[in-house]
Parts: sequence; structure tokens; C-alpha cells
Amino acid sequence: MTWTVLLLLMAPCLRAADPVLPEPVWQQPDDPVEPYRVEQLRQWHEAWGKHWPWGQPEYSLHLRDDDSEQLLLMISGYARGGEFALFLPHGHSWIASTQHIELAHHPLQVLPAQREGWHEFETYVPAWGSGGAEVWVFRYGWSGHDYVQLEQRDSQWCALRYFQQTMPELCSGQ
Repeated sequence: MTWTVLLLLMAPCLRAADPVLPEPVWQQPDDPVEPYRVEQLRQWHEAWGKHWPWGQPEYSLHLRDDDSEQLLLMISGYARGGEFALFLPHGHSWIASTQHIELAHHPLQVLPAQREGWHEFETYVPAWGSGGAEVWVFRYGWSGHDYVQLEQRDSQWCALRYFQQTMPELCSGQ
């Protein structure tokens, strides 16, 4: 009888453990030329499923005027965004750019400027501690054999024409 009373008193404290999210198993390949592979990153993203905490893990974009597709796949994340690997088509496969791309949940902008048919593009990451008003702008461009970061600058969301035109509600109170 003593055990029964003790268990009944403890019952409100006893409950099933919170479900544990599976930790994705992802190992970087040994190939130093191609440290990330499209299929491998997609499997990693899928392992996280609906619990993916950093926004969209994959973006399709067109950096050339020939309608060829390029991919951005997240390789690491942090509170406001993450680092992405840019994959360029190579025959029937993909080759990863060596430059990591900083990107948050905001769209990137393909710019008119280009080199050898490859357009420059900008990405936007909200700045910490700005109350949402400030943004870091990263500009990337083609170096002749790979994409590289050309510039990083601080800005205000509403100072950027791109956001004034595509998201006027962002600046409506200003």
C-alpha cells in the first residue's frame, strides 16, 4: 500500500520523455576538391525534416542568361541565416564553388552586372541588435573560374531599392 500511495503522489511528475529529434548523420567526403555533394546535403536536410530551424535549406537560381540552373544548399546555420554552398552544373553532375555564401531567409537578388556570362548577386542577413532595421549585404561575383565575395557592407533595409520595390510593407512605417 505504501508504494501505491507513493506512486500516486509522484504521478503528476512522471510523464513520457519529450521526443528526441534525430541528429542528422552527415560526414564531409574525403575528396578535398569537392567537399560537399548535392545528394549528401539533400539527405542531411531531409534527416532534419520539419524540424529544420534555419529557413529554406535549398534555393534554385539562374545566374546565367541561358536558363541553366544553379543551386544553393545550406551547409551550416545560425540564428539569422546560414552558410550555403553554391553548386554549378558540370555535365550531368554538380561542382561546388569554394566560396561559402551567407544567406538568411530573405530572397537573394541577381544583379545585371556580369562577367563571362555569370551574373553578380547579393544576399541579405539581418544585423544582430538592430531591431530588424539593419542588414548586412553580401555581393558575390564571378572571378573567371569561381564565385567569390566582392563586398560586404552594412545597410538599412529601407535604403535598399530592392526591398523598397519588392517588399514595400517593410518600409511602410518609415
